[in-house]
Amino acid sequence: MKRYTDILVDFVVALKYKDLPSCVIEQTKLFIADYYAASIAGYRVNKQFNKVVMSIIKEDSGTEQASILFEKKKYPVTNAAFMNAVYAHGADMDHSIVCARSAHSFALYSAFDGRLTG
Repeated sequence: MKRYTDILVDFVVALKYKDLPSCVIEQTKLFIADYYAASIAGYRVNKQFNKVVMSIIKEDSGTEQASILFEKKKYPVTNAAFMNAVYAHGADMDHSIVCARSAHSFALYSAFDGRLTG
């Protein structure tokens, strides 16, 4: 019996951009724009908190794998996903579920940033 995760992975691997309905593509573009807008707001609103968290991340060594918004250096993927989520949730602007749209994951967008191809 296949696990749900395996079924989802198989579906995503087989998925082609050309097979996506245009409404899905357009809504995804809005979610990505929302992610970046919320991240910029979180970056600006919580400068002191962000600075403290970023200093802890910078002390942690590890493989340079992933980008953190507003940084030039790469960091371990878990640290990058965490810090990007701190930015994205920092201004508390991501509650799309209140508008009955979605409860999308900013950390997931961070993990995929720059790695998706059509």
